[in-house]
Amino acid sequence: MDRERLLRLSLLLAIASIILIGVGAFIAVGAFTREPYIVSEKTLYRITRVSELNLTFVLEPNEIYEGEVIQPDSSIPIYLSLVRLLMVNYTYSLSQGVASGGMRVNVLLIHPDGWVKKYYETPINTDSRSVSKVFSLNLSDATELMIKLSKQVKAKQDMFTLRIVVDGDITISHQQYARRDSLSHALDLKVLVGYNKIEISGNQSMRSVFEEKSKSVETARLMGMSVDSARGVSLALTTGGVTLTLVSIVLRVNARKPERPEEILESRYSQAIVEVSSINMHSGNYRNIVYIEKPEELIKLSKILEKPVLKECYDTKKCDYYIMDQDTAFMLKTNGYEQKRTEHEQVRNRKQGQNDPE
Repeated sequence: MDRERLLRLSLLLAIASIILIGVGAFIAVGAFTREPYIVSEKTLYRITRVSELNLTFVLEPNEIYEGEVIQPDSSIPIYLSLVRLLMVNYTYSLSQGVASGGMRVNVLLIHPDGWVKKYYETPINTDSRSVSKVFSLNLSDATELMIKLSKQVKAKQDMFTLRIVVDGDITISHQQYARRDSLSHALDLKVLVGYNKIEISGNQSMRSVFEEKSKSVETARLMGMSVDSARGVSLALTTGGVTLTLVSIVLRVNARKPERPEEILESRYSQAIVEVSSINMHSGNYRNIVYIEKPEELIKLSKILEKPVLKECYDTKKCDYYIMDQDTAFMLKTNGYEQKRTEHEQVRNRKQGQNDPE
């Protein structure tokens, strides 16, 4: 393949390699900057449960508070001597679904020394979205009981804690889903007998959210194929582009190697060349061989002598290019120049030896 064809092929391969690498890089940017799988979540249900202990203090006739009842307020003190009853309204409710099961309300009297006396209890059963229970506590009666018990052990009698505890084991059902709700809600009333006050600690309202989600995994796609496949395609295209680039470089390097004299002669001056069969020039029918290094000089001599450049091939890969003028051959100096010169000298010496008298 001549030099021009090699350069043309090298250019085409270089263009193809740029296209392959560009397309491969474009796909790679999309494929390697995203996850191969898409994980999505779907909420199956979301239920809000509210547990409330609403306290209302029923008062003795007095001139301090404006009404006959008061709600707990941190800015307003509650005086023990003015409280006739404590009304407790417990409510269990769901935003959706049905609660089924049982709960129990316990009222405990707790001494500072740690011992506990159960003062009141009541069950609550439910099979609906919400349920309420109202009951009353006589704080004066509870205070007298704790003073009596404290005297028995000669312990402090000036303070105790009244704790309201709601425990339950509830099953929450919604559509085809069901889950367990282990309820525990406590509220403390610290009764300061010596200070004639009641202090409340704890949450009167507890809110919890129950939800369940399902996850689904989908194969991410890019340009109609999975991301994993797109990654493989991008690597294959990039690898192919790099390979074509290397082949193009090799072809270009080979095309730029210095041309041999006979290649220059064939490619540039083919019109002046006449291919001939053997004319016995290898037998030494000429006396002299003049070697010419440059093809241009051989062509110049051909024009001067008005004779063609003869091409004689004696091997599939070896040819001589020369101009015959009487017994002199003007021959292009090729890679086989040294071998041909040696062969000619041997033939000429052998003929001279035959012509010399003994």
